[in-house]
Amino acid sequence: MVANTEVCRNLTRHICLQHPLRDMNNVEDSDVVSKYLLRHGSRFNVGQNIPGLKLRPPNESQKGALQFALSNTFSVIQGPPGTGKTRTGAYLAYFFNRINQSMPCNPRSDSIPQILYCGPSNKSVDVITEYLKEFMLLKDDFSIVRVYSESIERQDFPMPGVNKIERKFGSKDEAKMDPRHRNISLHYRIRTESSKYAHQILTIERNLRDGLVRPMDVKKEITGLVKLINKAMTEELKKHHVILCTCNASGRRILAKNDNANIVQVIIDEAGMCSEPDTLIPLVNHNPSQVVLIGDHMQLRPIIQEPHARELGAETSLMEKYQKRAITLNIQYRMHEEICHFPSEAFYEGELQTAQAVKNRGFDEQTGRIWPNGPDYPRVFCHIVGVEEMLTVRSEEGNEMSRSNPLEIYQVVRIAKFLVNRLKVLPQQLAILSQYRLQCSQIEEKLKAAGLTGIHVSTVIKSQGSEWDYVIFSTVRSMSKIEIEDRPGKGWKIRHLGFTMDQNQMNVAMTRARRGHIVVGNKYLLGTLDKWKDLLEIYEETNSLLPASTFLSY
Repeated sequence: MVANTEVCRNLTRHICLQHPLRDMNNVEDSDVVSKYLLRHGSRFNVGQNIPGLKLRPPNESQKGALQFALSNTFSVIQGPPGTGKTRTGAYLAYFFNRINQSMPCNPRSDSIPQILYCGPSNKSVDVITEYLKEFMLLKDDFSIVRVYSESIERQDFPMPGVNKIERKFGSKDEAKMDPRHRNISLHYRIRTESSKYAHQILTIERNLRDGLVRPMDVKKEITGLVKLINKAMTEELKKHHVILCTCNASGRRILAKNDNANIVQVIIDEAGMCSEPDTLIPLVNHNPSQVVLIGDHMQLRPIIQEPHARELGAETSLMEKYQKRAITLNIQYRMHEEICHFPSEAFYEGELQTAQAVKNRGFDEQTGRIWPNGPDYPRVFCHIVGVEEMLTVRSEEGNEMSRSNPLEIYQVVRIAKFLVNRLKVLPQQLAILSQYRLQCSQIEEKLKAAGLTGIHVSTVIKSQGSEWDYVIFSTVRSMSKIEIEDRPGKGWKIRHLGFTMDQNQMNVAMTRARRGHIVVGNKYLLGTLDKWKDLLEIYEETNSLLPASTFLSY
């Protein structure tokens, strides 16, 4: 990777090598594109009214981040939970495009200047795609195209005689296209009336599929079809102002060829979840004039399976390495102020503020009366000493050992039944989270047996980026108080607490709820971890810690 930086522009090389960026804005006189972008970006009015746009206007901290990103070559925007970091990214892409379109000429290419918007997963890219569609509804000239991996394209349009491209995806949803984005997906657009190649592509594909091509001509037809598809994709890509894809897909040959795309800005969303090599793929392949990393290194980190790679620091994202130069969004629109209190103190130095609109939201009369310290403290820790069980579970990655806690499951399902059946909370308003697949699987079985459908049950990792009115978090790990060592060491904690030691996952689990948050766990065991000890002290001081069996027992 380092060797490849010799052919990169100065910006990409400095970011890759993590050189000091103090003088980054002193771009070379010959780089007229960067000079134009920075000059006009520094003058751009990010607070302007955008007629017809339904999205909430940027708040002051978002405006500050937008202005900084527009007027700098390299920016890092940290967005704690609920602060609207993806919304901010959507505004940034729109503003970048406004500046790009005002550019009189581009010496680097004869095609329009473009923005490459990436993320670590298809889910993360599909979320920003939904936001950017709002800007497409405006009268402004703003067009986006979604590029998927070749393996997903092959699923939608199989090619006879061509082996499937095998790729490991994190989940079943990752391995397919979001049907909501079919009309803007590159591999579908080249097969619609908007493409002059559509009729020819569809005809050849139909002939191959129906066996109308002579066996001796099949190879020739497939070769011609591949060339035709590449030509159609090249022309289609040049039409759009924003190209959306995963970091990995940004290295596809169809994108990486300099004459196919004219990338002047790269935005990477959920950058805290991207491994450093993944983050560098769009930078090294496209050599942009401006780079923006958006995410939160205090939430989920990159998932690295190889133990030796973890030991060598592969879990540290490029965003985390640049955290000291991050512009932080500090107003959250999700959580009740008291739900937000602990995460703000524990992970964000007490700087995460709650928007006035959330403070004015009020509380539901039915659920407001269930909280031990009243409706002003809609969170509770339900203590229970359970018993762990271990089993092999099947996952997308194969079989793995996981854990469950039947006593916690009983309490979780009991609480869920009470919320839905007695308090009339809608199932889709409620989520149950755990860090263990087996716990999630067995909770789903018990909910089904109880006639409860529509409640979201998932691991904490899969919940990032999502929110619900009410969340129940089952921590699973447990043992009797007498078994806990007085001064447990790191090895003991790893054996008996496992995923629960992950502070980033704890942060995610504690920040998904809007109106009410319930933790079910063992206070004795969790209290051996500093962050959990702090949480338990806060909850005890506010009368929000009680035996699980007494919560909602009336």
